[in-house]
Amino acid sequence: PASSDTEIKFYNAGVSQYTIGHDDATDNFVIGGANVDSPLVTVSKAGDLAVTGATTLSSTLAVTGASTLTGNVGVGGAVGAGVGLYLRSSAMTGTTQYGAIFNPTASSAATNALYGVVVTPATAAASFTSGAVTGVRISNATKGAGSTITTQYGLYIEDQTQGGTNWAIYTAGTAPVSFGGTLAVT
Repeated sequence: PASSDTEIKFYNAGVSQYTIGHDDATDNFVIGGANVDSPLVTVSKAGDLAVTGATTLSSTLAVTGASTLTGNVGVGGAVGAGVGLYLRSSAMTGTTQYGAIFNPTASSAATNALYGVVVTPATAAASFTSGAVTGVRISNATKGAGSTITTQYGLYIEDQTQGGTNWAIYTAGTAPVSFGGTLAVT
């Protein structure tokens, strides 16, 4: 009938535990708890997938197309309430390993600019004082027992040669620049 859900329910000891079916209110296919109005997994007619609650996958997840993750996200480890995105991996192999690689390729429409990473810290619209706001902070390395680091770079910038004008570091505006250690010019 119109304005009603179509459901198949799964019971245990006479109590509905899970439901699959069509939710009339949202027009979505739903895997839910006691009914489709309590969704655990939702699939829209456009093919969009939504998973409710904390989700742990023990195999590969492949996503094609735009994705939106709402809330705090942890990859390779648990994320705290004060962290938006946490990346960690102790399963990497090879003699050279990368924690994260950002390799955006601009289309021919990017005639104004391409930015590899943009960092814009922001504060909430509320009355408070933040002791410090840092766009990028690079922490000291942590050495495991028995390991040695021959040379540590806080920031390493390869030679910039592909532009008509090339800058390894460029600061806009009149804010001062401070170097805490010795400045070596070669």
